[in-house]
Amino acid sequence: MVVLGASPCFALPLPTGTAGQTIDRKDFIPQRKHQQLAGKLIGVLVPSPQPILTLEGRSGPADQLCFAANGASYRWIYVQVEQNPSIGNIMLPVGSGKERKRFDRLSLATPATVKQFGLDGDYALVEVEVNDGLGSPPDDSFVASKMRRIDGTGAFPLKLPQFVEAVRNKYEEFQKDSAKLIDEGLGKAAEAMLKNEKPTGPREKEEVIFVSWNNNTERLHVRFRTRITDGRYQYAGGVNIELGPAPANTAKPGTAPPPRLPNGLRYGKQFGVEFGMAYEAAKDGKIVREASLPIETFSRQLPAPAIFDRAKPKK
Repeated sequence: MVVLGASPCFALPLPTGTAGQTIDRKDFIPQRKHQQLAGKLIGVLVPSPQPILTLEGRSGPADQLCFAANGASYRWIYVQVEQNPSIGNIMLPVGSGKERKRFDRLSLATPATVKQFGLDGDYALVEVEVNDGLGSPPDDSFVASKMRRIDGTGAFPLKLPQFVEAVRNKYEEFQKDSAKLIDEGLGKAAEAMLKNEKPTGPREKEEVIFVSWNNNTERLHVRFRTRITDGRYQYAGGVNIELGPAPANTAKPGTAPPPRLPNGLRYGKQFGVEFGMAYEAAKDGKIVREASLPIETFSRQLPAPAIFDRAKPKK
């Protein structure tokens, strides 16, 4: 069972941004939200997208690059290569999706395969030609038949890698300034979940960053979301070990099956807090809006994994 925002008294406000604004939790990170793409548009080339893809149950190679525009879910990008295509030939829906087109010699976009466009695989604001200019229906992927970098130019002076690093540092400072409130939230969550019991730890932190470009407003959006968890845990069979995440998919992207042991050998009572910040910037790289994702507590009971052929240990 997972309980988010179990009681209004557990929702502690975090310091808001320059405009004193908060942001809706529902669409803070998109969930399977895809939009139709025009034949040519601007978006963000995103490195290391797997943490966001994981939230949607999607998985791809460790060096994959994705495309982000208009606040929709990340898209996988295919590019045509001259030698050793990793995917080969596939039929993809184009336009509104009523027609399909064959694309040959395809590989997934990676730092190596986008060098042909003068890109290095870091964050970049790019103009892409989608599926030979035919566009794409709401889907997980498309072919970037042309791609060119436009950040750092006269029309788009902001330099995306430096901007992302700057707001990352800004978010770290925000967390330091908010440490007392975060600890208060964890304390209230622990009290509600454990009553008079003490947490065993470990306390863990998970952070994701979502970056996208809005073509309507011509603004860059960078969002950070952090979850801090703690709990009173036991371990199946008394084996006190932690199992790391499943290895990344080294083949073509797809939907990842749920892990057999999502919490390793750990079970028991878990609680935590979730919070974040959103930064919005104009084409010149100046931040025009900041908004906070107010702190919210959550709790859940982690079930004991059924991997040992004996009775469940008593609590």
